[in-house]
Amino acid sequence: MRKLGRNEREYMLIMLVCDWLHRNKMPDESESGGRFADIAELIRWRVYEKFVANFMRMRLPAGWVVNAPMRLNWNIKDSDNQDDIQLPGMHPDIVLTRGEGESARRVVIDTKWYSDATTHHYGRETVHNSNLYQMWSYLSSQDHKGDSHRNATGILLYAQTREGAKRLCTQIDSHPFQVHTLDLSQPWQDIECDLKQLVTETTQCPTTTTTPLPTAP
Repeated sequence: MRKLGRNEREYMLIMLVCDWLHRNKMPDESESGGRFADIAELIRWRVYEKFVANFMRMRLPAGWVVNAPMRLNWNIKDSDNQDDIQLPGMHPDIVLTRGEGESARRVVIDTKWYSDATTHHYGRETVHNSNLYQMWSYLSSQDHKGDSHRNATGILLYAQTREGAKRLCTQIDSHPFQVHTLDLSQPWQDIECDLKQLVTETTQCPTTTTTPLPTAP
């Protein structure tokens, strides 16, 4: 599959579906079904990402601006040298902004689709480290742009799994950081309520305490 340009990202989901159909018509000596599962999971994640982004566009209160996805630039000096290796791009799924100046609010959301929302380390539940490092890059790389960026909130939003609801609300340096799961099996009215509350709570997240990831009863 050829690499899509920045202006062609809208076609990514369609291309993934076509690629999945094509690949599964090809002979395969393996009987593990791994390729089918990988593509299917990727398609589910893309649908989930689009759903959350479109919900934000349609249902957030007036004043919020939704960019989904959004390209972020590294704080590097311009160079005339044509280097062979470049820094990777940063494309958070959803960036919400409201207001301007010192009172501006900024929320960066990355949607995640895993069979398990957390990992385990020495018997304790932890956030997927790659997800945490990715979100931290989105937040810290923009600190030089002013207070609204230095105080931006980062949210990892997982589709809820059989593990049940998970939640973490803390602060890393100047950035409020949250982990939430969204139960997609509940009535749509409850899904709407949960997503609206998610944004509302960005102004209420504790700044000095850490809440562990409990399993909902």
